[in-house]
Amino acid sequence: GRLGGSWQGEGTLRFEVRPEGEGCAIVLSHAYTDRDQAALAAAGWDRCFARLDALFAEHTMSEADSLTAWPDVHERLAKTWNIDPEIGRNAHAQHARERPYHV
Repeated sequence: GRLGGSWQGEGTLRFEVRPEGEGCAIVLSHAYTDRDQAALAAAGWDRCFARLDALFAEHTMSEADSLTAWPDVHERLAKTWNIDPEIGRNAHAQHARERPYHV
């Protein structure tokens, strides 16, 4: 099955669930309207799926725990995709000021 929608009014999201082996695969497609936001958003999705993976493994991962790896994931993606990392760094710093978490 498929589920699609918009992301904060910009870009398009599509989730696909398809059979794979004895289970299923979830495929996320996120079409960006602003390429400069790609590393920022993709690092966030990476952390969301890390929490989902933990849940499927019958573990819990708090938002704070998942976000400790966000800067490393973001930097790697920004470098790989040749995107200015300051965009994500600034957003991360703002998030930390608004919703502090312990590293």
